[in-house]
Amino acid sequence: MALLTLVLSISIYLTGAALNYGWDPRDITVVLALIFLLPGAVWTIHAKRRLRR
Repeated sequence: MALLTLVLSISIYLTGAALNYGWDPRDITVVLALIFLLPGAVWTIHAKRRLRR
C-alpha cells in the first residue's frame, strides 16, 4: 500500500506540473493511462506464468 500511495502522489505532482507548463489535460490523461497500463501488463504476465506452474 505504501508503494501505491507513493506512485499516486508522484502522479498527482507530475500532473500538476504538466498543467502548469501548459500541457493539454487530454494529453496528460493519455500519457498517465499508458504509464498505468505498464504495471498492469507486467502483473498479468507474471500471474499467468505463476498459474501455469
